[in-house]
Amino acid sequence: MKLGIHLRSGIAPRRAGIAAQHVRTIAQRPRISRAVSVFAVTVLAAGALISVPATAAAATGPGDFLKIVSQPGDFVGQGQSYSYIQSTATFRQVWGVGTDIEVFNADTWLVQLGAPNGGRLQVRTYTGATSSLVGNDPYIFITGTGYGCNTTGSFTVLAVTYDQSGFLLSLHATFQQSCLGATAGLSGEVFFFAPPVVIPGQNVAYAGGSRSFDLGAFADGSASAASPWTVNVSWGDGTSSSFSTTSQGNLGTRAHTYPTGVTTTYHPTVRVTNAPGATSYATFNVKITTSTTTPTASFMYNSQPNESIVHGGTATYTNSNALFQMSGSTDTWIVELWPSSGSGMWNISLSVPAGSQLVPGTYLWASTYPVATTVPGLAVSGNSTGCDNVSGAFRVLRATYDSSGFPTSIDATFVQHCEYEPAALTGEIIYTRPAPTTPKAKASARQTFSRLAQPGNVAIGSFSDAAGSSDAPWRVNVAWGDGSSDAWSVNSTGSLGSRTHTFAVGVWQPVVSVENNANLTGSATDLVAVYDPARSLTGSGTIASIAGACKLSSACSVAGTGTFSMSSNYPSGATKPAVSFSFSAPSFSFAASNPGWWLVGWAGSKAILQGNATVNGTSGFTYTLAVTDGSTDRLRFQVWNSAHTLVYDSGSSEALSTGSLSVK
Repeated sequence: MKLGIHLRSGIAPRRAGIAAQHVRTIAQRPRISRAVSVFAVTVLAAGALISVPATAAAATGPGDFLKIVSQPGDFVGQGQSYSYIQSTATFRQVWGVGTDIEVFNADTWLVQLGAPNGGRLQVRTYTGATSSLVGNDPYIFITGTGYGCNTTGSFTVLAVTYDQSGFLLSLHATFQQSCLGATAGLSGEVFFFAPPVVIPGQNVAYAGGSRSFDLGAFADGSASAASPWTVNVSWGDGTSSSFSTTSQGNLGTRAHTYPTGVTTTYHPTVRVTNAPGATSYATFNVKITTSTTTPTASFMYNSQPNESIVHGGTATYTNSNALFQMSGSTDTWIVELWPSSGSGMWNISLSVPAGSQLVPGTYLWASTYPVATTVPGLAVSGNSTGCDNVSGAFRVLRATYDSSGFPTSIDATFVQHCEYEPAALTGEIIYTRPAPTTPKAKASARQTFSRLAQPGNVAIGSFSDAAGSSDAPWRVNVAWGDGSSDAWSVNSTGSLGSRTHTFAVGVWQPVVSVENNANLTGSATDLVAVYDPARSLTGSGTIASIAGACKLSSACSVAGTGTFSMSSNYPSGATKPAVSFSFSAPSFSFAASNPGWWLVGWAGSKAILQGNATVNGTSGFTYTLAVTDGSTDRLRFQVWNSAHTLVYDSGSSEALSTGSLSVK
């Protein structure tokens, strides 16, 4: 594993007449194929030339530093001495597998140190180091002020620490380097201490006044060397408070008073600085409001300047201005939200290794989700931007699950660094799943298909779910009624569209079932008739009209004789039959009007006729007639009013008293 620093400096005097074979900047350098870990230093103000001994002393004060002494004739350092300290430079680590180094210009210093065979550095001296891109020798490559070359040298690691995922936490090393074939070279010393990881406090919305505020949590990988820590809270209203702590973890709460009677948002910043001087901060929000409405879902972020996703700024989304959807399990949470306007879709993913469970607590040293499998996973993307490599941490404040392990209520704060840059994206995600409800399925209107038009394009109907998108996705199953079925999933309520299915001639009752992710199911029964346009129906005669068959009045409810006459067929090219059908019983006179459909031709020459009718001269009635042309002709006759109340029912299939039925 190679470690490196790059340093951006205002000192870059180029000199003419340098041998061309030595001119090699990082922009010209080939990509390194061996595993590499890089940390970099960016100078905020111009560095100063100093005189330091060739053998640098150990660190004498807090803070990162880089010291370099270049001998006369050294190509890289140009024979001068350089010193950069934390107060005038920003030190950062760049991490990659293979070479993930940007093009560094004349303002940049880079120090790369690597152990043989791509391993981690250890406290020892490494001799015979080179800048060769192949082989298993120790690796050294130091460049700055716009100059670089193929190198040889040695270095001594005085101290080094890593976190659980192999991320560098601290390094103290001395080094010597010369360009190939040169007698003059440079020597120096580097000290780097990674800043603490600060997780933001919980966001607050209240009416103002005095109250205690959660300050979040922090972690520092090299705890023994980093203690004590100074914590400064800038409350966002022009006031601040400070305290010290000797233990990392939760920062607890601090009381503060904000004004009442106003509507505004403050952005308190919590900055943690360790003993060597490395520092990080996180921001949370305090909204002063008189509203008592608590959103069931919200996402707030604060992006530090130069952060990769948003590039600085803050925003808050709730279920009033964004659509939220959650999926996951006890070890993974994925929340997606679509703002009504603005930055496009956001995705917030948190995870723990399989077999663990996301429960309230602090999760440190998180790495890129879903690649991370042995450490916590984290990935926050939005603004049409994501991270290739993530480092960070998160704190779970609330976690509840249903009986199947699906998250029902979550609250988590997070800090994320993209590509291991110092600038962070911090925020909080809150989601409470609405109580699941049973989907309500609605069947399509009765459908008819000609035998000659098989297969039919069958409309499935629609469904609704009061819990909305929180119950997504939904699983749809259609049992066609003929022993076959289809199943698929949908992500939104409403129309279920249509499916193609081949029915035989007959009346079929498909059952449409819709199941949500809470395992609640709603269903509805459809009716599909498949007819044969070549068939016809004729008949006349009488049946026994039993007592109670007619329900319109007491006068018609008496027993008597029902007399009928019917004929029906499909004219050429028609999709509905021509129907003549009348029926009379005591105080009950029926006449078919607009036909609906009829079909014949299955299981012993059966037929069904359905349509609209008048009863006793009044319209608004519907009917169904089922007949059997067999050794004993039978029929069943039912009539409904406009409220779909049954007003006549001949009962079970009645044998004819007189007459006959013919289905051809």
